[in-house]
Amino acid sequence: MRIKHWQGYGCVNAKKLRKDSETLVVEVSGMHEYGLTRNDAYDVFNWLVKRFDKSREDYREIRDIDIDENVETVNGLPFWRCVYTISFRPRG
Repeated sequence: MRIKHWQGYGCVNAKKLRKDSETLVVEVSGMHEYGLTRNDAYDVFNWLVKRFDKSREDYREIRDIDIDENVETVNGLPFWRCVYTISFRPRG
């Protein structure tokens, strides 16, 4: 799925790899001058969680964000691939 970059312009690819009651894993890939790494809970919530886990209502539900980032060169340009593992606080 093509989504707008967290910076507010340009598009990147994103897909949900896994979702359970405590974790959401999303792969984001593409090229953008600001890269794809964003570890601010508020921004990650609005950028990724709202799209891939609609049951979440508030960014403060995020307990931890782990980002595995790889950068390759494709046709002389950087191509980013990030896997976001977003952990949530238990509900209740």
